[in-house]
Amino acid sequence: MSRSFFFMNEKQIALIERVRTRFHQVVTKVERLRYIAADQHEVIDGALFLWFDDRVLCFDVEGDGERLLVSEEPWTDPFAEPLDNENAMYVAKHGKWILFDVSTERPYSDVVGASPDGILPIANALGRLTGVSLEFGETVLNVFAECDELLVTWGASNVPHWGMIFRGE
Repeated sequence: MSRSFFFMNEKQIALIERVRTRFHQVVTKVERLRYIAADQHEVIDGALFLWFDDRVLCFDVEGDGERLLVSEEPWTDPFAEPLDNENAMYVAKHGKWILFDVSTERPYSDVVGASPDGILPIANALGRLTGVSLEFGETVLNVFAECDELLVTWGASNVPHWGMIFRGE
């Protein structure tokens, strides 16, 4: 019988604790970065922002493309108007990230007005922290990094195929 072990370093523990500080606070808004390309209809989802009144938890992907990044910084648009000619041409040709309020979109709307009351780490086969499952009563929001992308799934059993959830067993 094999057994998997998961060890969190200090940075990973701090990440989990950062999320835990929001327990019993109500989510007031949910935002998602989406890449909109000028010549494509495909939308690429990016970072996820959970707002608690005037404080935010931002979930994104670390620079290595594998680990989850959690910060308390709102997004700042590097291509905010007014744009110089060079940046305007770049955006027209390649598109840009745009922040969308998804609070009324299902299933994101399920967590608006709710408080997170549980968190479970998601790790890959190497034991690296790649995401978390956030519990809002019966609603479970899974947010994790996979191949440089931040993915969101819903439901306790809807974690990535490679994911391991550690319930302290």
